[in-house]
Amino acid sequence: MKTERNKQRETSIFILDARQTNFIGE
Repeated sequence: MKTERNKQRETSIFILDARQTNFIGE
């Protein structure tokens, strides 16, 4: 369960990081 939670957290951070990159790119 903890692993699943960490996975979701990493995914959220990854998405946020991608959004920031796209925002800066534009």
